[in-house]
Amino acid sequence: MHLSYQPTLPTHNKLLQKRWDDKYYAEHLRRVKTAGHMVATASPRQHPHIVNKLKKQQRESERLEVVQRDNDTLINHMATIMDRGSYVDHRNEYKHWSLNYGKRVDESLRIQDENKKMLTRIKSRPANYRVSEWEADRAEKERLISMITTHPPRYTRSARHRERAQSQPSLFHSHEEPDSIETLDLSITDTIESLEIELEAARMRVKESAGIEGIGKNALTELRSYSKPPMLIKLVLDAYVILIGRGQGQKGDNLFPVARKALSQPMLPEVDLDTIPISILKRLQLYIENPEMNMDKLKSVSCSIVSMWRWIQCVYNYAIISMLMILLNLWK
Repeated sequence: MHLSYQPTLPTHNKLLQKRWDDKYYAEHLRRVKTAGHMVATASPRQHPHIVNKLKKQQRESERLEVVQRDNDTLINHMATIMDRGSYVDHRNEYKHWSLNYGKRVDESLRIQDENKKMLTRIKSRPANYRVSEWEADRAEKERLISMITTHPPRYTRSARHRERAQSQPSLFHSHEEPDSIETLDLSITDTIESLEIELEAARMRVKESAGIEGIGKNALTELRSYSKPPMLIKLVLDAYVILIGRGQGQKGDNLFPVARKALSQPMLPEVDLDTIPISILKRLQLYIENPEMNMDKLKSVSCSIVSMWRWIQCVYNYAIISMLMILLNLWK
């Protein structure tokens, strides 16, 4: 065995040198195993009074005892109330009083008394201005002006014509014969002015009806889901198709598929209020004048169709008033 050993340094006896080297190596291993560390890498020693935190545990235990004692007291109170009934007066009838309450009440009563006396004096006072005398004087002046002028001014108006204009419920439905050309011109002018007011009111009603967009997604889904809708719903949808101009050349029985296709679009078609043809208005007139088309019957069938029918009525009224204004302007 020693013949294969090759020492690091030259030696006379390889056998002895191998034994010495093995002894030195074993001693080296023993020293390495038993050698102590020069740097302390272990965790520091834990002190019991720091780890346990006895004071914190004591406070937590005391808090739990207080909570448990309060819970026991509350349970006892609740049990007592359930056995004997409640004696707690929970009604807050306290009324705020101030030191000058009586004085403020007296002052308020004095002011009310003075206001009543002032109102009595105002009502008992005769009027200093007599409007009837003014109107009679104005009518006399207009009569004199019409007698001395060759061409009476357009702004003249007799008291009789003024009373007749005020008594009419709607100016553009009057069929009375005018007394003269001037009176006819005045009647047309007044009618146009009244129509402008009614046209603006109709425009506001169209905006307030929220249009076709005010129906809602759920209602549109309900309307599209009908394969054979009720008669009233079918009539309203047919009127809607005619109003948006999709019912040209279609018969009444074929309008519902067109309406369902129009309601299925992501952007519903808009209606230009000022350019609705007369042919569409004539077809809509049959639906508007139908006695079955009233709000009560529509609500009994479906609430989702009421807003659409209200919008169609507002658009129709606006178009009729606008057409009357155009005709009167051409006549004038």
